[in-house]
Amino acid sequence: MDANLLLWIGQVLLALAFATVAYGHSLGFDSWSLRPGFGWLKDLGRGRMQILATLEGLGAIGLILPTSMPWPPAMCARRT
Repeated sequence: MDANLLLWIGQVLLALAFATVAYGHSLGFDSWSLRPGFGWLKDLGRGRMQILATLEGLGAIGLILPTSMPWPPAMCARRT
């Protein structure tokens, strides 16, 4: 299997994980904070969790966006 393909699969899976957690920390705050073991969400508060969710969302975008540009940086997986 091509190493580029494996890198793309890894990047997409990691971006999906970041996006899922970002959703839970921002839009799903109320439902996620009621789950067993997630009491720490209420301890941090909605404002801090929205900051964290924003950073996680930017992380998800940062994994995919650079490689989809017409001029990918040298450290990105090459499109074939």
